[in-house]
Amino acid sequence: MDRLERILNRKIFKDLDISKITEYQKNQIERILSVYNNNELKNRLKNIHDFIKYNVDGDWLERINIIRTVLKSTVASDYALEIRYGLENVETIKAELYPKYTHTKENYIKKYGELSGETRYQEYIAKTSNPWGLANCIRRYGDVEGPIKWSERLNKKIETQKKRKLVKPYRNGRTLPEYQNRYGIKDGYDRWLKRNLKQSYRFSEQYYIDTYGEVDGKCKWAEYCSDMSKTSLKAFIKKYGEILGRDRYDKNVEHLKYILSRQFFLDKYGDIEGLEYYKDSISKKTVSLKPVRYSNISQDLFWSLYDLIDNNDAVYFGELNKEYIFYVWEDWANMIEVDFKFGDKIIEFDGDYWHSSEVQQTKDKLRDAYLTHKGYSVLRVLESDYKQNKSEVIDKCLTFLNCKK
Repeated sequence: MDRLERILNRKIFKDLDISKITEYQKNQIERILSVYNNNELKNRLKNIHDFIKYNVDGDWLERINIIRTVLKSTVASDYALEIRYGLENVETIKAELYPKYTHTKENYIKKYGELSGETRYQEYIAKTSNPWGLANCIRRYGDVEGPIKWSERLNKKIETQKKRKLVKPYRNGRTLPEYQNRYGIKDGYDRWLKRNLKQSYRFSEQYYIDTYGEVDGKCKWAEYCSDMSKTSLKAFIKKYGEILGRDRYDKNVEHLKYILSRQFFLDKYGDIEGLEYYKDSISKKTVSLKPVRYSNISQDLFWSLYDLIDNNDAVYFGELNKEYIFYVWEDWANMIEVDFKFGDKIIEFDGDYWHSSEVQQTKDKLRDAYLTHKGYSVLRVLESDYKQNKSEVIDKCLTFLNCKK
């Protein structure tokens, strides 16, 4: 009996008709079984049960992965304990469940002695005190007014976060709901999973080893881990708490965006000298960019064109010799990297996903207008057209390039 059958024979699934489980549901459950071992899986059985019984979509898979990441630590966060047991019971519950991790005065005195323990405990309180926390509000406003002030601040923060989510519902851009809204439940999940696998490789030690070699790759991987441990969202939450940590993380992201922007250089050095410093900064970053992974289908078209062009020394595209760069220094872009260039002819390959949004289509129009103004002719090829009829698209491109034999 395989693992899936053993799981479905558990007591929690007795109210379900196992014979009516669809192949799609079995495939989804198999994905979860490949991620969790038996000890971890027992906390997810209720999710699997509801997935089968109520035939919900795949959103719960994403929630499970989030839960697994957040609760990786052996110690539950104060925020989670507060939700579960109430604020007044957090310290008591922590002392019962996780005594060796509890930062109480008694534990410090027991471990370091009365004098040293008291000093270390006061240092810990000063280091970890939250200016927006309940303790500081009580210290500042008193036992009666302090909790009221703290509650008002907390509710204000929650309302602000709700308003932000209405403007930007997803923190990381390409989420499972977005993929499923665009491509449907099953196809959207497959595309989302494929992207996650690529992303997991992109930020893995193996990627650095493949890119830079065994020795340099491990060094760069260690540097990357060190940087991420200080500036990640998890690090901010650990240091400042759930609400204040997220707020400080967002401010840090906005600050990083500003110090890398053109406006920062203009504010610091002036309009003329600042623009020159900014151009120099962008040029250095362009030279030191890491290896780029181009879409396989676009490179397939460009290699086909390359083989059919007689004077192909003047051809530029990704896998051959990198994309050709135009420095524009406009408000909407600093540079334009064109997909395929041959003389004064440019071919842009528009993927169905990335070029379907209104924002990207606006950028594409600005790019085309700039290139046309510079004397170049631009042809855009849709990914869907190339998939349906490759030979017709290749003939169209050769005619555009004046290379039709």
